[in-house]
Amino acid sequence: MSLNLQRIAWAVLIASFIAFCVLVTVSALSLYNFLFKSTVPLAIYAEVSRGSLGITGADLREDVERGSRVISVGNFVRPNEQDSQGVIALRDPQMDDLFVGSVALIGATTSTAVRSAERPRFEWGTSGYMATFGSAQGRFEVILAGGLPRSAELILRSTQGTQVRIRQAGRFEIEFRDETVTVFSHGGTASLIPPAQSVEYVITAGSGSEYSLPTGDLRALVPTFNLIQNSSFEDVMLQSDRNAPLNWACNHTNVEVNAPRGTFTVQYQDGRSVLRMARTGGALSNGETICQQGLARGEVWQDISQYETLNLIVELNIAYQSLPVCGFVGSECPLMVRIDYIDAKGELGELIFGFYSLPGPPERYAQTCESCRVPHMRLREKSWYTFDSGNLLAGFPADLRPVAISRIRFYASGHEYDTRVSRLELTAGNVNP
Repeated sequence: MSLNLQRIAWAVLIASFIAFCVLVTVSALSLYNFLFKSTVPLAIYAEVSRGSLGITGADLREDVERGSRVISVGNFVRPNEQDSQGVIALRDPQMDDLFVGSVALIGATTSTAVRSAERPRFEWGTSGYMATFGSAQGRFEVILAGGLPRSAELILRSTQGTQVRIRQAGRFEIEFRDETVTVFSHGGTASLIPPAQSVEYVITAGSGSEYSLPTGDLRALVPTFNLIQNSSFEDVMLQSDRNAPLNWACNHTNVEVNAPRGTFTVQYQDGRSVLRMARTGGALSNGETICQQGLARGEVWQDISQYETLNLIVELNIAYQSLPVCGFVGSECPLMVRIDYIDAKGELGELIFGFYSLPGPPERYAQTCESCRVPHMRLREKSWYTFDSGNLLAGFPADLRPVAISRIRFYASGHEYDTRVSRLELTAGNVNP
């Protein structure tokens, strides 16, 4: 009897010791995971660039947003009007809203849902920033910021199941269509993963690929030719007490000699280099801060006679303007882009595009300029917008078609303004290279 009691006692002791060890191990692992592996949400902002966004939550009701708002994981976002555009921005709330990355929705047929957006709970956490977007379709521009304090990964997953993974800082153009997926990298590396596959197709900086869902074929994209040097303002030189962009000739002019002068400087904002053009000091007369490339008007700087397409792409952010619209005659926008060209007859022409954020009564302020072909575009203040002109050559008859570019200039004009430009490209190519 005493022997059995001894055995029972030893069994209870051993079982208790094993339970204790298991409890200690589980507690240690739980504590380790909590301290080093657990995560908390990133701040997610839906920011309207132009028009409005439709945001659908868990109640399946779509709200129309015309400004900026915080959204949650699970929200579905899409441009709500034909010309609408918006940005989903990811920021770190524990580091003064540090910009982590963004996904711009370009085009009325573009949409996506936020599946996850997180960061480590503690600064000593071993994981990095992580964000996933699902049900993606349409055209996107994705930016993953550089210089972050930890690693970052951003994933876009299409409605067909194709994934694009971005683990390296840069800017990427991604388009999900019914039968194809296109990825182009303007800096950084992305991986394209077809549906139900583990293979990764790597797209490196300066290259692009198109994947066919029906055939499984991957083909390299022939890049268009960018006529502009340093179009993203990443190359700078120290000029006096500020940074100026290389390859660009920049200056400022005033109507009144003693009026406040505008400034131009290269800065880093929201994961990108930007050229900031600003004029303050209570100015009440016209001033222009101008940057340009090319030659004098009428001279041949770029021969485009052999190209079939010509596209202007501008990425901008109007932080402030004091003069409504673009002034009384439509010539003082906080950003104007002008292309001087020579047509097939040898005559001079110009293409002008204007952008503004502060509205005004149309009977008082012109909505276009005398030589503009399209009305000026109203954007939302303090939000990034990507303008794509489409093929500029398509609207010209053969005898008036531009065959050479003399110069391109962009400028902030008005009284007081604060405009940032992060990309300005003028690309030429052929329809079927």
